[in-house]
Amino acid sequence: MSLESISHWTLHKSPLHFKKINFLGNQSLKIFAGVLFLIILYSLGSALFYMYKDKGNSTRMVRSLSIRIILSFLLFIIMMVYTRLNMDMDIE
Repeated sequence: MSLESISHWTLHKSPLHFKKINFLGNQSLKIFAGVLFLIILYSLGSALFYMYKDKGNSTRMVRSLSIRIILSFLLFIIMMVYTRLNMDMDIE
């Protein structure tokens, strides 16, 4: 008795088809992600600076951390959308 006859979960009937994504061909996304990542690090560093400088008397640290969170989500969503759009293309 084989595994396929016992279970209806088989690999060849899976609706997911994973393809290789050519990350070397898309320089603009790499540059955009790198620049956005540097801005995120700058925002994190400025929050650390404001934490020590203001001693909790200001909201500048909270604002810097909020900007960092928004930029991180933006980068994540852009990369997910790019990956999803690229999955339908036949890239080799």
